[in-house]
Amino acid sequence: MSSKFLAIAATTVASALLLTGCNSAEKGGDGKPAESTEATSTQAATYDTGAYKSTPHQGWPKSTWETIGPITETTLIGANTLLPYEVDNRFSRGGLPQRQTNFELFSSLLASNIREKIISLEPTYLTGFTQLANDPKTKSNAEHTVARFVSPQAAEDAAKLLNDTYLAEGGSDLATGNPAPLEKVTIPGKEDILASKDERRQVQRAFFTKDEYLFFVYTSNESLDENNEPIEYGPESMDWMQEYVKAFADKQLPLIDLIPSHKTAEGYGKSDEWPDTDPDDILRYAVMKPKEVDLVGTAPMSMNARLLTSTYADKASILKLYDNTKIDAAASAETLLLRAPNEAHADLIEATLKSLDSEVEGIEPYDEPQNVPGTTCYTSPGNNATYYSCYLRYGNYVARGNLVDIKPDEDEVTTSAAPDDQKVDVKTQLSHIMAAQYLILQEAPKENSEK
Repeated sequence: MSSKFLAIAATTVASALLLTGCNSAEKGGDGKPAESTEATSTQAATYDTGAYKSTPHQGWPKSTWETIGPITETTLIGANTLLPYEVDNRFSRGGLPQRQTNFELFSSLLASNIREKIISLEPTYLTGFTQLANDPKTKSNAEHTVARFVSPQAAEDAAKLLNDTYLAEGGSDLATGNPAPLEKVTIPGKEDILASKDERRQVQRAFFTKDEYLFFVYTSNESLDENNEPIEYGPESMDWMQEYVKAFADKQLPLIDLIPSHKTAEGYGKSDEWPDTDPDDILRYAVMKPKEVDLVGTAPMSMNARLLTSTYADKASILKLYDNTKIDAAASAETLLLRAPNEAHADLIEATLKSLDSEVEGIEPYDEPQNVPGTTCYTSPGNNATYYSCYLRYGNYVARGNLVDIKPDEDEVTTSAAPDDQKVDVKTQLSHIMAAQYLILQEAPKENSEK
């Protein structure tokens, strides 16, 4: 699947972001940047946005933070959860980040024989976030989960119960399926980390805590060959995993202090107030899901470099892009929206993202149905699906929208149906989104000439 179609999974609770707020009233195809485009209000009135609003969201004043605070806090945990690439840059590909906004989602990370044994942790669990990636050469994997509990003691209890349960339940032999014991692991220099390994499946799991946060690091080697037969490994094949966990802990623990956490019911955290949902004043300029539609796609969120990178397969290229272009701010809703300090940097952002997409097998440009100024659109085939993606360049902003048309159900898309079940084809729906984005950006702040 193309990197452009990776999106952060969300829960329906994030629809609060759409429903709360203040109550007061191709231009550059072939990978080239589109020309900056600004239209008159007469021209603007000709574009069809369907069910999508063509004006900026009114924002999320402080009075709404109590309602949407838990959503924002999950995003901030994700923003401060290390990418595997940051620990070891061989983990440079893939990885769809995951939000664990309830205990059921968190327990889905665990082996099936473990879940029912740790249900006692549910009352003290708050939220969590997982970043994951793989090494394209060796097929090794690394996953980082940071979960928040109501207190440091609750987090410590969780770490101990999880590790003890894995050791007690054991694993299973790949060849026979018979139960097989796990081995306790001691991390040199980090003896407080609880860990176990399954040599048959080449998996290591490690748990440790800081304050009310639990860290779960899952690392693995490829266990089966192309013929689905177990791969024979030597005795040192898992040694890298211990060093990896140690390196992760050294880099991750300081990041926890950066989270402006809301105090838990037991009084742990930094503030009695919830954090700002849109601190960079960019999220409200992204296209939002219509209020009449259930939210099942991308969670509206402000994004730092880490969150933006996690939505792309090529981690190195996106991190480099973020540094080189000095991206001012980023946000994701129905569209991904990036704000550059000036148009020259926006040129580079657009060209780089299009270059990454050009590597997708079978990708082809197509004409945006409404000829929305500054847009470039592409389609590519997938397994029982067709992917559609459009870029919009407007001044110092770059926006991207994408939808998936699932086959064989011609009218099924990855987002909800239009209001009153007035469904439109995917290409038209994406055109509505891009037209709405174009009109919204006419009201967005322009570049800072001092930058």
